[in-house]
Amino acid sequence: MLTTWIETDLYGRQGKAIHNFQSTLPQPQPDLAEQILKDPYNFSFLALDKKYREQELEQGLIDHIQNFLIELGHGFAFVQRQKRLEVGGKEYVLDLLFYT
Repeated sequence: MLTTWIETDLYGRQGKAIHNFQSTLPQPQPDLAEQILKDPYNFSFLALDKKYREQELEQGLIDHIQNFLIELGHGFAFVQRQKRLEVGGKEYVLDLLFYT
């Protein structure tokens, strides 16, 4: 964990994000939201190039999720990615749709 913090410059990033969490969110949510900004996502298991596109990240994550759901066995279904839904006259796009 220490190596990850050093490689992602955790010390340099801490407290740098400008936000209004303390004045807009009820406790304890401001602290949790701030913590999320500090913790980098570690996608090293995807073996992506340094300059990857969002589509490549999404595909790598979907492949891993699909394999994980297969390992869980019966009762889980990966249905579709980029599923378009219309709700109340507005169109939305779900990144992933799956059922349990």
